[in-house]
Amino acid sequence: MFGQGFNAGILASYAVADPTITLVSRDDESITFTIKNNDGAQAVVNYEQGDTTPDASSVTLAGGATSSNLTISSLSSGTSYTLYAQATISGLESSAVVSLSTATLSYQTLGSAFSKASGSALFGTHSDGRSMWMPVLNNSSVSSTHWRLTATSQSGAFSNEYWTSIYIEDSGGTSYDDYDDVTPTRHGYISTGGSNSNAFNSSNFAFSAGAGNHVGSYIQLVFPSAVTLNKLFIETGYTKIDAMQFSYLG
Repeated sequence: MFGQGFNAGILASYAVADPTITLVSRDDESITFTIKNNDGAQAVVNYEQGDTTPDASSVTLAGGATSSNLTISSLSSGTSYTLYAQATISGLESSAVVSLSTATLSYQTLGSAFSKASGSALFGTHSDGRSMWMPVLNNSSVSSTHWRLTATSQSGAFSNEYWTSIYIEDSGGTSYDDYDDVTPTRHGYISTGGSNSNAFNSSNFAFSAGAGNHVGSYIQLVFPSAVTLNKLFIETGYTKIDAMQFSYLG
């Protein structure tokens, strides 16, 4: 009887081992992480952003196991966040609440806005014969997996914009025209028509519906690994948007 009572007392006071939260990646609106169960037995680990009593989500992990990647999204860019986690096993005292503090990234502008107004010297004929607007960053130092070219003002002669295709090149002269190497997407008013799948085929990448607000429309490029972007040309002759600015996620 003494032995049974003694063992029961030990079990009653036993707490689940504290889990570990490890940061995997972050961008401007999400944080990706893993959670490890440091206990020898299967545990349910509750986790949440911004709440010291986490219960919004949970993952069940075998003893010593690490979760697959977990993501909290719909966050604000350039903002600090704290993730909390607590491991539980039925009949035992829960672990302490552990935390991981980090921040989402934000887009940083690089250089000045480029003129896209009627008569801009950046309009010309590309070496492959396409009529393009051709801004060059002269960038040799800033690398990122995410780049944007954003419309900052409009007052051009045309009532809308029409982008037939794009041309991408890094600082080493390597061009990118394969969707395995880069994912180009268009956003905002310019994305009324066209298709992301037409970025490189001189067909119909993007166009706007009319004379609405084009400011804030942008092309986004996502690369599998960091690229030192130097050129992002647009096949177009339209000038409703009269200035555009490069930025990178950092």
